[in-house]
Amino acid sequence: MRKISIFVSVFVIISLLIGFNVLAQEDIITDEDITAEDLGISEPKTLPNSPFYFLKSFWRQLRITFAFSSVKKAELRLQFANEMLIEAKRMAQETDNQELFQRAIDKYQRQMDKLRTRAEKVAEKAEDNEKADAFLNRFEKKIELHQKVLNRLEENLSENPEALERTRNAKQRTMEHLNSMKEKLIERFKNHERNCENLCGDGTCQEIVCMAIGCPCSETTRTCPQDCK
Repeated sequence: MRKISIFVSVFVIISLLIGFNVLAQEDIITDEDITAEDLGISEPKTLPNSPFYFLKSFWRQLRITFAFSSVKKAELRLQFANEMLIEAKRMAQETDNQELFQRAIDKYQRQMDKLRTRAEKVAEKAEDNEKADAFLNRFEKKIELHQKVLNRLEENLSENPEALERTRNAKQRTMEHLNSMKEKLIERFKNHERNCENLCGDGTCQEIVCMAIGCPCSETTRTCPQDCK
């Protein structure tokens, strides 16, 4: 009976250790192996090595042309950057043609440059603030995921100096874009604080506010303790 108890105890401990190990592995995959779904897009079916890829590029440009709001154009640029990054990742995984991969990563980098320009315009404008704020939040989260994809590409391309250099350049530029947007958002917040309407004392804690001129100033327990209790 004692032997059976010892056997059961050992079995339970081993099972728990295996379970923890599996969970740890899943955490690693979740953290590093970013998928198309994580970026909010479908897995690309037409890759840059397809003879029909030019049609995809044409369709993208057409969509940008007929997007009339700044926020919509920025959202499309972000979507295309997401798609191009996954395309570059797939090219690295599925082909030995380094020239095609380098073209794909360069295309992604150019799209990121366009996205940064468009996102900065969205950040500077006070109109359509709810949509602008939602986009800027998505932008920051997606670009942080981009960094993880590029980190993984760096690891996998360690034996190819030229492709590795292109990937590092893309990662550095992407980080610059993210930092630039964070600076813009900080400046935007400071401008809002200078031009907002002080409603402290009206009985409502203004925790979440718009960013346009004339919107309420954001309130906390420190800045307006009588409303934010």
